[in-house]
Amino acid sequence: MNHIDITSAVTTLDLHTIWLECLAESMERKGMDSGDVEQARHHARGLDKLSKNLVDFMPNDTTHRIERPYASGVIEVYREPEMGWYEWRIMDGGTSLHDTGTLSNEDGTVGCKYGSPGIALRDALNHDEPPRKPTLVRRIEWLPTCDAISDNIDQVNLLADTVSGIAAELAKASVNAKDQRSTRNADHATGRLAMIYLDERARLTDELADEMSATAERLRGISHRLATDSGA
Repeated sequence: MNHIDITSAVTTLDLHTIWLECLAESMERKGMDSGDVEQARHHARGLDKLSKNLVDFMPNDTTHRIERPYASGVIEVYREPEMGWYEWRIMDGGTSLHDTGTLSNEDGTVGCKYGSPGIALRDALNHDEPPRKPTLVRRIEWLPTCDAISDNIDQVNLLADTVSGIAAELAKASVNAKDQRSTRNADHATGRLAMIYLDERARLTDELADEMSATAERLRGISHRLATDSGA
């Protein structure tokens, strides 16, 4: 009998399982009907079960092998034949960039020992995804569970925390510049040039830090007013 390669079918099933799980989590966060959330999870469990059954018929130990979405190389999920669990690795040009099967655990064991190749693939994709830029402006979308005042307060507080954090980083940068200045020798030409440069940088950085701090306070004032008006 001719062998039929089902690797791509198993990968497709597991990618759909991951998508359904993410959909269920998103629906739950948005307060959608619990029945709809459970239906998405039910479908995910069904696909996961089918995937596991198909894996038993695969002739080799690599259950998934897909191109990395954000860089060169591939992501592989492989089965430990003697133990039956799964691990994942990121390969580029024959070089292993990351392999959970070689990671040491605190209890002295090695590997993550995934019971499902789909979960291993999900974690591999999450690990390989570049850091996301924080979303500072929340999307405005009405849902039956939404409350405008509460969402407005959350948005203002997010901006206030962000601006306050920037102010703190600017203040640290200014202190560092002043520390550097204190080590320079004004008797030397390069020392004097460095002091002029550091003075200018520190001066503007202090001004920006003060401006950011004031902005954060104004934003917190808006948040307090919204909370007061709503009786929160």
